[in-house]
Amino acid sequence: MIPPRVTICVFAPSEGAASPFSEALAPSFALRWTSVAGEISHDDDLILVAGWRKDDSAACRAARAQTNTPIILVAHKATSRAVIDGLQAGADLVVPANIQPSELQARIRAMIRRNRMSSSADAFRILRFSDSTS
Repeated sequence: MIPPRVTICVFAPSEGAASPFSEALAPSFALRWTSVAGEISHDDDLILVAGWRKDDSAACRAARAQTNTPIILVAHKATSRAVIDGLQAGADLVVPANIQPSELQARIRAMIRRNRMSSSADAFRILRFSDSTS
């Protein structure tokens, strides 16, 4: 289980796009809402872009330029083209807007777990050299 200190920045470029997520995610995660890409913090554990459309690609690129924090896009239409566009815009994952809340929570937990493991591995990487005097 992920500790309660996990903070998700919910970026809602379209008005009203984020409302379905508050009920599903608020019990498990600390949510911080924004509608401006420049308000994304390095303290966020994950960025969730709610109601993403291709027109919002610039916001995703701006977020990616600021941080390596994982980004999940919740797309209105998760067609193959939308997934490709989202990934090219800098997202780590693109999911459909009709995703089940429990699946979204599981994907968020997995992404945060992988990101933390990767950060830990980078911080504590030990290089070993063999003794070549034999």
